[in-house]
Amino acid sequence: MHARSNQLEAQLPRGQGPRLDNIAEDVQYIIAAELANTSPPSIFALAQSSHSLRQAALPFIYRVVVLTREEDEAKKQEAYEALIGQFRGRGKCSIAHHVRSLVIKDEIPTDDLMMILDTIDELGVLQKLSWETTAHIPPRVLDKLHHTWPDLELTVHVLLRKHSKNHVHRQMDGKLLSSSLLRSLTYEVIYEGYQADHPASQEWAKITRAISAGGNLRMLKVHMKECREEPENDSQVELSRDRRLPALEEFTLYGAYSYNWSDDHCRMLADSVDLSTLHTLNLSSGMPTTFFKAFTGRLPGLKTLRVEIRRNVNVDSTASFISAVNTLQSLDIDGPTSVVDILWPAIVQHRATLTDICLRKHVSLGRLEEIMKTFPSVKRLGWNVPYEDQSNYLGFISCMKLERLQIFLHLPGTSSNYCGELIAERMGEMRSPALDKEGSQAAAVAIMQNLTALEGHKIERLTLHLMRTACWDRGDPYKLWAKLQVRQHEHPGKQVKFEFLGKQRWTYEDEVEEELELDWPVAL
Repeated sequence: MHARSNQLEAQLPRGQGPRLDNIAEDVQYIIAAELANTSPPSIFALAQSSHSLRQAALPFIYRVVVLTREEDEAKKQEAYEALIGQFRGRGKCSIAHHVRSLVIKDEIPTDDLMMILDTIDELGVLQKLSWETTAHIPPRVLDKLHHTWPDLELTVHVLLRKHSKNHVHRQMDGKLLSSSLLRSLTYEVIYEGYQADHPASQEWAKITRAISAGGNLRMLKVHMKECREEPENDSQVELSRDRRLPALEEFTLYGAYSYNWSDDHCRMLADSVDLSTLHTLNLSSGMPTTFFKAFTGRLPGLKTLRVEIRRNVNVDSTASFISAVNTLQSLDIDGPTSVVDILWPAIVQHRATLTDICLRKHVSLGRLEEIMKTFPSVKRLGWNVPYEDQSNYLGFISCMKLERLQIFLHLPGTSSNYCGELIAERMGEMRSPALDKEGSQAAAVAIMQNLTALEGHKIERLTLHLMRTACWDRGDPYKLWAKLQVRQHEHPGKQVKFEFLGKQRWTYEDEVEEELELDWPVAL
């Protein structure tokens, strides 16, 4: 692309740039493809430049179509009706043959969904459908997907079912989860009663039956909701000789610490999955010592590992597990300095292949310097930066050619750009004012711009994990969390635009839903 652009500029008078609407269609398409990959929002600006550029941009604008229908948001409803109107043209629909992926975010009328699918069936090829609503999938829609696109990639991302307005939708959608098209599942396992206003009880057996029936699940992310009334040994994927997950490649556990990593369960897990294809483990729900002992040396293809390690836990088995992995590429550890010190010799063994390192608790500046000097491939870094010593830590970080950066920042009780000073109340209570949204955004942009200026390399994404300690009455401390993500996009003419994501408000727990949303790529 660059060579063609240089030739075009050489043919023009000095000081006159090329008019994109006058260049060949294939070059316009290449330019649109480049923008779609490097600066997705810019593709919309390109489409508004001329008729020919709009035609070049359309395949990328409508490659992913998101269906959302919220009655209380007039603009969204208006946009939904406009989109549906285009599909009603059937044979005259100008966008259906560009659609490759559908994302369903709200309860959409069955007739509308069927009309969209029929139009795409007539004019295009659907490759992926993402179901991201608590509403159950209509049987007609599921049958259509199975009969028309047998190779379709179906992904399901459903959390917070207990907040669904329709009590039926709080129950597990067994037909959806048992589909042979299902490739990726992010789901919540809940332990409540059968009353109309609660989800179903103890869902581990149900979810295991469903996903094993489909047989093609590659990615499983489970968020466990803690329940004190349930026996701890019930909390596990209930695998058996008849319930297997042979295609599983990624396994994630979030939430409560009650997952039962018994010896028997580890043996059954080893017999129920293909260990040679399992490449991602996210065990951020606790420290599974039994698992690490059972699987040391048995996961040759593991590329990504995340684990949360509490204090006073023997981590020798974890160190042995990490050492036995062939080529680890991504490592995320939520544990104190003492844990990192024990694991460090095992981590260093992977210094040539690690591209993603995240250490969520405070670790010495010396470790950061060592990563900068001896881990040449790191492109994504997560680090706990002391608020009072930000400049030193960011100075080392600026020497690394990073694409993404996560900063874990514990705010002081005094006033800052992010938040006002803690407010003293009666009985020793110290409460925090609301997060300063504008101040936090400005601070995040300043960090991103400073790092870009120092290293001469654009950081695409910066995520701030803000923490603060407040106090209940009698000085009893508690934690507050907030997240803010900044993504920068370069528009035509080198103009940089910042996009802010995250709830950007204090919460009493580190919310899994928000973390998963911030991990997702930007969709056109």
